[in-house]
Amino acid sequence: TYFFASLESNVCGGNLFQQDLLEESIAVIALNENNDIINVDCTQNERKKVEVVIDGNPIILQVPFDKLDNLKLYQPKPEKISVDDKYIFVAMSFQSDPALEDTYSTIKRTVKGLKKGLRCERVDDIHDDFVIDEKIYSCIQKSKLIIVDLTGNRPNVYYELGYARALGKQIILIAKSGEKPHFDVSHQNTIFYNNSTELEKSLNARLRAIFHK
Repeated sequence: TYFFASLESNVCGGNLFQQDLLEESIAVIALNENNDIINVDCTQNERKKVEVVIDGNPIILQVPFDKLDNLKLYQPKPEKISVDDKYIFVAMSFQSDPALEDTYSTIKRTVKGLKKGLRCERVDDIHDDFVIDEKIYSCIQKSKLIIVDLTGNRPNVYYELGYARALGKQIILIAKSGEKPHFDVSHQNTIFYNNSTELEKSLNARLRAIFHK
């Protein structure tokens, strides 16, 4: 794991000797034995703690509090994932519930029948060695559209919904009739369904509007 830190210090007041001494006192950047704290050696005892995340792991960066003007962390930018116009990601509960599986089957059938090459996927459909959170992020990033089933009010589903919203993705919300979505999405246009027939009809209409069918 590599990361790069650029330390820039400005010293105001004092004579030139004092300024040079203070600026040069930032000398060493090193991990401790547990590889979880980065110390920036300095003659000043007062330090500012900054938490950064490196490859998913939080690391505490300690720097002089009053002598450091700017601290900039440079990390390799994540590879940009291009959007697949025929890919739809489905976010929903994974609970062992025949009704939920029937819902997912209906979604897949509706998507497949709409347009040649159009496909949808839930993260548990992917049989590969991966970190599940990272895979979900990449699936949402590359998707043309996100279908979110709010049935069960699962926290992970709302998290994925929020991530998709932040990326400006097109989203279709669905939920079993009688479900009460959380207040922050309760005002949004949601397809409520009693059975597969209702879901397929409503979802087909919404998908056709999006894909201009």
